[in-house]
Amino acid sequence: MSRRRAAVLATSVALLLVAPVHPYLAVPPTRGSQGARTARCASAGAPDPVSRRVLLGNFVVPCLAGAALLPSAAGAEVKVGSVSWPPAAGAGVPPAKARGAAAPADVEAAAEKVRAGVREIVAGDPKKCASILRVAFHDAIARDTVTGEGGANGSIRFELERRENYGVGKALALLEGVHAASGLSWGDTIAIAGSEAVTAAGGPRVPVATGRVDADRGDPIKLKEPVGSCREATVPGGGRDCRGQADATIPSAGLDSDGLRNFFYRLGFDDEELVALMGGHTLGRWTSLLGVPKECLKDLNSKWERCLPYGERLPFVAEDPDAFTNSYFKWLLKWNRREITNGDVHFIPTDVVLVVDDAFRAHVEAFAADQPRFFVAWARAYTRLVSLGAPPPRA
Repeated sequence: MSRRRAAVLATSVALLLVAPVHPYLAVPPTRGSQGARTARCASAGAPDPVSRRVLLGNFVVPCLAGAALLPSAAGAEVKVGSVSWPPAAGAGVPPAKARGAAAPADVEAAAEKVRAGVREIVAGDPKKCASILRVAFHDAIARDTVTGEGGANGSIRFELERRENYGVGKALALLEGVHAASGLSWGDTIAIAGSEAVTAAGGPRVPVATGRVDADRGDPIKLKEPVGSCREATVPGGGRDCRGQADATIPSAGLDSDGLRNFFYRLGFDDEELVALMGGHTLGRWTSLLGVPKECLKDLNSKWERCLPYGERLPFVAEDPDAFTNSYFKWLLKWNRREITNGDVHFIPTDVVLVVDDAFRAHVEAFAADQPRFFVAWARAYTRLVSLGAPPPRA
């Protein structure tokens, strides 16, 4: 790739990430190093030489719209320990005004209808599990703890035209019949469906309580009070470095380690749960800029909706994007040791932050060595995720 083309691509991606500094121009700091940063290419960066595919495959906003996931036997149920409902970060904050479906007489039977419906979808088209999981994540994570708005409330139905939800509408449409048959709220349907999607891919079975009520509008896009601040960039050309600031209800793909913590800590997640949730990238593919017409790269910020359908879909981990395992963490460590070749992985900036940051990397190493430990942490993190903004569960 020519320097000029690389510069155009980096500029376009920076616009998508709403960050003036390219996410790989400075190394995310280790925990506690909020101040000084070194202006250099990441020492743990992509192996030399950086090919066109590696560059394009790592530098774009992910639009994970579904991987080919093979159905498998239901995983073992995992106890989630001391996770409270709602999580500590939302305690005392009332949920947004909402309307929900009437509770069916037998909620357990209704929940099983959702799980059975997801299994049927997977059997008919095994590419859909990652898409369903993405719906659950985007519906639940959009929470503002200051205003009490958002959370696992089915509001994703009103947010399908937002750029961060590119491709979500197709997956949500798959759940229309499942939702109607269950009689549960959309919030409950989506939360249970996300859990079953992981189980169908070979992951743990995570129990999901019911009782969520549905929002009648979309959740906020921006946080009322951003967490963290922008700093003057230390790379050539200057500008402002906002990778450490969480200012939106959906995490940016360009956040550094400070930014990830600022985003997830306010919701009650700790480092282990944060890293476990990122392990969801063991599944799925995202839409890259490979194949996108050249004219789109000149102004991708305004043409994204028309241009992204041309983009080639790339798996985060190519080895087996169809199974929910701990392979994501193993490949992150290989990436960090420069033991990969082109096409092995297609990580985004927030993925590689997990091995550049010392505290995060400790959890990556633990999960890579012990899949059951990852599954237990995933279950705890997913339970916290789908309880954000939700009322106490039904007895």
